[in-house]
Amino acid sequence: MSPELVYVLSQDGSSPFYKSYASLFKAYLPTSIEIQVVEDLDVIGHLLFQMMMYIDRIEDDQAKGMDTVIALQTEAAKRLSYYFPIDHSFWIQYDRIVKEFSKRKRLDRLCHQRSSWANYESLALSRSIYAELGLIAFLELGLIENQKCDTLLKSHKQFVIAFQLYDDCADFYEDQSKEQFNWAIHMASNKGIPLDQFYQSTLFTALIDTVVNYLDRATDLVKGLPISGYSMLLKKIRDSVDSLYQA
Repeated sequence: MSPELVYVLSQDGSSPFYKSYASLFKAYLPTSIEIQVVEDLDVIGHLLFQMMMYIDRIEDDQAKGMDTVIALQTEAAKRLSYYFPIDHSFWIQYDRIVKEFSKRKRLDRLCHQRSSWANYESLALSRSIYAELGLIAFLELGLIENQKCDTLLKSHKQFVIAFQLYDDCADFYEDQSKEQFNWAIHMASNKGIPLDQFYQSTLFTALIDTVVNYLDRATDLVKGLPISGYSMLLKKIRDSVDSLYQA
Protein backbone atom coordinates (compact mmCIF):
# COMPACT_ATOMS: atom_id res chain seq x y z
CA MET A 1 0.00 0.00 0.00
CA SER A 2 1.30 3.46 -0.86
CA PRO A 3 2.38 5.81 1.94
CA GLU A 4 -0.42 8.18 0.91
CA LEU A 5 -3.10 5.54 1.51
CA VAL A 6 -1.49 4.45 4.77
CA TYR A 7 -1.75 8.08 5.87
CA VAL A 8 -5.40 8.33 4.75
CA LEU A 9 -6.36 5.25 6.78
CA SER A 10 -4.37 6.40 9.80
CA GLN A 11 -6.30 9.69 9.88
CA ASP A 12 -9.69 8.00 10.11
CA GLY A 13 -11.29 9.24 13.33
CA SER A 14 -14.63 7.45 12.86
CA SER A 15 -16.00 4.60 14.97
CA PRO A 16 -13.46 1.77 15.46
CA PHE A 17 -15.75 -0.91 14.02
CA TYR A 18 -15.40 0.62 10.55
CA LYS A 19 -11.72 -0.33 10.61
CA SER A 20 -12.30 -4.02 11.32
CA TYR A 21 -15.75 -4.68 9.92
CA ALA A 22 -15.15 -8.23 8.66
CA SER A 23 -13.93 -9.24 12.13
CA LEU A 24 -17.39 -8.51 13.53
CA PHE A 25 -18.60 -11.72 11.85
CA LYS A 26 -15.65 -13.95 12.76
CA ALA A 27 -17.68 -15.98 15.27
CA TYR A 28 -19.85 -17.26 12.40
CA LEU A 29 -16.87 -18.72 10.53
CA PRO A 30 -15.07 -22.07 10.94
CA THR A 31 -12.64 -22.08 13.87
CA SER A 32 -9.93 -23.31 11.48
CA ILE A 33 -10.06 -20.16 9.35
CA GLU A 34 -6.75 -18.42 8.79
CA ILE A 35 -6.82 -15.12 10.68
CA GLN A 36 -5.00 -13.47 7.77
CA VAL A 37 -8.12 -13.79 5.60
CA VAL A 38 -10.22 -11.85 8.12
CA GLU A 39 -7.49 -9.25 8.62
CA ASP A 40 -7.17 -8.75 4.87
CA LEU A 41 -10.93 -8.26 4.53
CA ASP A 42 -10.80 -5.79 7.42
CA VAL A 43 -8.27 -3.70 5.50
CA ILE A 44 -10.29 -3.97 2.28
CA GLY A 45 -13.43 -2.88 4.13
CA HIS A 46 -11.56 0.06 5.66
CA LEU A 47 -10.29 1.13 2.23
CA LEU A 48 -13.82 1.05 0.80
CA PHE A 49 -15.28 2.86 3.81
CA GLN A 50 -12.76 5.67 3.34
CA MET A 51 -13.59 5.70 -0.37
CA MET A 52 -17.27 6.30 0.50
CA MET A 53 -16.32 9.03 2.98
CA TYR A 54 -14.25 10.84 0.35
CA ILE A 55 -17.10 10.60 -2.15
CA ASP A 56 -19.47 12.07 0.46
CA ARG A 57 -17.12 15.00 1.06
CA ILE A 58 -16.76 15.65 -2.65
CA GLU A 59 -20.53 15.57 -3.21
CA ASP A 60 -21.43 17.56 -0.08
CA ASP A 61 -18.74 20.22 -0.07
CA GLN A 62 -17.41 20.17 -3.64
CA ALA A 63 -14.11 19.14 -2.06
CA LYS A 64 -11.18 17.74 -4.00
CA GLY A 65 -10.10 14.15 -3.61
CA MET A 66 -11.17 12.10 -6.64
CA ASP A 67 -7.59 10.87 -7.06
CA THR A 68 -7.77 9.48 -3.53
CA VAL A 69 -11.14 7.84 -4.25
CA ILE A 70 -9.68 6.05 -7.28
CA ALA A 71 -6.57 5.01 -5.33
CA LEU A 72 -8.64 3.59 -2.45
CA GLN A 73 -10.93 1.60 -4.74
CA THR A 74 -8.01 0.34 -6.84
CA GLU A 75 -6.12 -0.85 -3.76
CA ALA A 76 -9.22 -2.65 -2.46
CA ALA A 77 -9.82 -4.36 -5.81
CA LYS A 78 -6.16 -5.35 -6.05
CA ARG A 79 -6.32 -7.01 -2.64
CA LEU A 80 -9.59 -8.76 -3.48
CA SER A 81 -8.04 -10.16 -6.67
CA TYR A 82 -5.57 -12.10 -4.49
CA TYR A 83 -8.52 -14.23 -3.30
CA PHE A 84 -10.77 -14.06 -6.35
CA PRO A 85 -9.49 -14.58 -9.93
CA ILE A 86 -11.02 -12.43 -12.65
CA ASP A 87 -13.55 -15.14 -13.67
CA HIS A 88 -14.70 -15.88 -10.10
CA SER A 89 -18.42 -15.50 -9.34
CA PHE A 90 -17.48 -13.07 -6.55
CA TRP A 91 -17.04 -10.31 -9.14
CA ILE A 92 -20.69 -10.62 -10.19
CA GLN A 93 -21.63 -9.69 -6.62
CA TYR A 94 -18.97 -6.97 -6.58
CA ASP A 95 -20.41 -5.42 -9.75
CA ARG A 96 -23.90 -5.57 -8.22
CA ILE A 97 -22.68 -3.68 -5.16
CA VAL A 98 -20.96 -1.04 -7.32
CA LYS A 99 -24.21 -0.54 -9.27
CA GLU A 100 -26.29 -0.33 -6.08
CA PHE A 101 -23.93 2.29 -4.65
CA SER A 102 -24.17 4.31 -7.88
CA LYS A 103 -27.97 4.54 -7.40
CA ARG A 104 -27.65 6.63 -4.21
CA LYS A 105 -27.70 10.02 -6.00
CA ARG A 106 -30.81 9.11 -7.98
CA LEU A 107 -32.46 7.82 -4.79
CA ASP A 108 -31.42 10.99 -2.96
CA ARG A 109 -33.11 13.11 -5.63
CA LEU A 110 -36.16 10.85 -5.48
CA CYS A 111 -36.42 11.37 -1.71
CA HIS A 112 -36.24 15.13 -2.20
CA GLN A 113 -38.94 15.03 -4.89
CA ARG A 114 -41.25 12.30 -3.56
CA SER A 115 -40.20 11.27 -0.10
CA SER A 116 -41.49 8.04 1.38
CA TRP A 117 -40.16 5.67 4.00
CA ALA A 118 -39.64 2.96 1.34
CA ASN A 119 -37.52 5.35 -0.76
CA TYR A 120 -35.55 6.36 2.33
CA GLU A 121 -34.84 2.72 3.19
CA SER A 122 -33.52 2.17 -0.35
CA LEU A 123 -31.35 5.28 -0.04
CA ALA A 124 -29.91 4.14 3.30
CA LEU A 125 -29.05 0.71 1.92
CA SER A 126 -27.44 2.12 -1.22
CA ARG A 127 -25.25 4.49 0.80
CA SER A 128 -23.85 1.61 2.88
CA ILE A 129 -23.97 -1.24 0.36
CA TYR A 130 -20.19 -1.80 0.37
CA ALA A 131 -20.45 -2.95 4.00
CA GLU A 132 -22.02 -6.18 2.67
CA LEU A 133 -18.84 -7.06 0.81
CA GLY A 134 -17.16 -8.83 3.76
CA LEU A 135 -20.09 -11.23 4.17
CA ILE A 136 -20.27 -11.80 0.41
CA ALA A 137 -16.52 -12.56 0.37
CA PHE A 138 -16.89 -15.09 3.21
CA LEU A 139 -19.73 -16.75 1.29
CA GLU A 140 -17.78 -16.88 -1.98
CA LEU A 141 -14.74 -18.31 -0.16
CA GLY A 142 -16.92 -21.11 1.20
CA LEU A 143 -16.39 -19.96 4.81
CA ILE A 144 -20.06 -19.38 5.62
CA GLU A 145 -23.22 -21.27 4.62
CA ASN A 146 -25.80 -19.74 2.28
CA GLN A 147 -28.60 -19.75 4.84
CA LYS A 148 -26.48 -18.20 7.57
CA CYS A 149 -25.16 -15.56 5.20
CA ASP A 150 -28.71 -14.76 4.08
CA THR A 151 -29.79 -14.33 7.71
CA LEU A 152 -26.83 -12.07 8.45
CA LEU A 153 -27.46 -9.94 5.37
CA LYS A 154 -31.13 -9.51 6.36
CA SER A 155 -30.06 -8.49 9.86
CA HIS A 156 -27.39 -6.20 8.46
CA LYS A 157 -29.93 -4.36 6.29
CA GLN A 158 -32.05 -3.60 9.37
CA PHE A 159 -28.94 -2.35 11.17
CA VAL A 160 -27.94 -0.11 8.26
CA ILE A 161 -31.37 1.56 8.17
CA ALA A 162 -31.32 2.06 11.94
CA PHE A 163 -27.82 3.52 11.86
CA GLN A 164 -28.63 5.88 8.97
CA LEU A 165 -31.68 7.26 10.78
CA TYR A 166 -29.67 7.56 14.00
CA ASP A 167 -27.00 9.43 12.05
CA ASP A 168 -29.63 11.74 10.50
CA CYS A 169 -30.89 12.63 13.98
CA ALA A 170 -27.37 13.15 15.33
CA ASP A 171 -26.41 15.35 12.35
CA PHE A 172 -29.67 17.34 12.36
CA TYR A 173 -27.98 20.75 12.67
CA GLU A 174 -24.86 19.90 10.66
CA ASP A 175 -26.84 18.62 7.66
CA GLN A 176 -28.99 21.77 7.32
CA SER A 177 -26.57 23.31 4.84
CA LYS A 178 -26.03 20.11 2.83
CA GLU A 179 -28.04 18.94 -0.16
CA GLN A 180 -27.91 15.29 0.94
CA PHE A 181 -31.34 14.06 2.02
CA ASN A 182 -31.88 13.77 5.78
CA TRP A 183 -35.11 12.14 6.98
CA ALA A 184 -35.13 13.97 10.33
CA ILE A 185 -34.81 17.37 8.63
CA HIS A 186 -37.49 16.42 6.09
CA MET A 187 -39.97 15.37 8.79
CA ALA A 188 -39.24 18.40 10.99
CA SER A 189 -39.87 20.69 8.02
CA ASN A 190 -43.14 18.91 7.17
CA LYS A 191 -44.38 19.24 10.74
CA GLY A 192 -43.25 22.87 11.11
CA ILE A 193 -40.93 22.12 14.03
CA PRO A 194 -38.45 24.97 14.69
CA LEU A 195 -34.83 23.86 14.35
CA ASP A 196 -33.95 24.68 17.94
CA GLN A 197 -36.84 22.55 19.25
CA PHE A 198 -36.15 19.34 17.33
CA TYR A 199 -34.45 17.46 20.18
CA GLN A 200 -37.28 18.36 22.58
CA SER A 201 -40.02 17.39 20.13
CA THR A 202 -42.25 14.31 19.96
CA LEU A 203 -40.87 13.81 16.43
CA PHE A 204 -37.38 13.18 17.83
CA THR A 205 -38.84 10.64 20.27
CA ALA A 206 -40.72 8.91 17.44
CA LEU A 207 -37.60 8.73 15.26
CA ILE A 208 -35.55 7.26 18.09
CA ASP A 209 -38.32 4.69 18.65
CA THR A 210 -37.98 3.76 14.97
CA VAL A 211 -34.20 3.38 15.35
CA VAL A 212 -34.78 1.07 18.33
CA ASN A 213 -37.34 -1.01 16.39
CA TYR A 214 -34.93 -1.59 13.52
CA LEU A 215 -32.06 -2.45 15.88
CA ASP A 216 -34.34 -4.94 17.64
CA ARG A 217 -35.27 -6.53 14.30
CA ALA A 218 -31.58 -6.84 13.44
CA THR A 219 -30.90 -8.45 16.83
CA ASP A 220 -33.86 -10.86 16.65
CA LEU A 221 -32.63 -12.23 13.32
CA VAL A 222 -29.29 -13.36 14.81
CA LYS A 223 -30.57 -14.56 18.19
CA GLY A 224 -30.12 -18.21 17.19
CA LEU A 225 -26.51 -17.63 16.12
CA PRO A 226 -23.38 -17.47 18.30
CA ILE A 227 -22.55 -14.25 20.14
CA SER A 228 -20.26 -12.24 17.90
CA GLY A 229 -18.66 -8.86 17.48
CA TYR A 230 -21.66 -7.99 15.32
CA SER A 231 -24.30 -8.95 17.91
CA MET A 232 -22.30 -7.12 20.60
CA LEU A 233 -22.14 -4.04 18.36
CA LEU A 234 -25.92 -4.10 17.97
CA LYS A 235 -26.29 -4.20 21.75
CA LYS A 236 -23.76 -1.40 22.24
CA ILE A 237 -25.56 0.88 19.80
CA ARG A 238 -28.94 -0.07 21.30
CA ASP A 239 -27.62 0.93 24.75
CA SER A 240 -26.27 4.18 23.30
CA VAL A 241 -29.62 4.98 21.71
CA ASP A 242 -31.42 4.17 24.96
CA SER A 243 -29.21 6.57 26.89
CA LEU A 244 -29.82 9.28 24.26
CA TYR A 245 -33.56 8.68 24.52
CA GLN A 246 -33.48 9.00 28.31
CA ALA A 247 -31.30 12.13 28.35
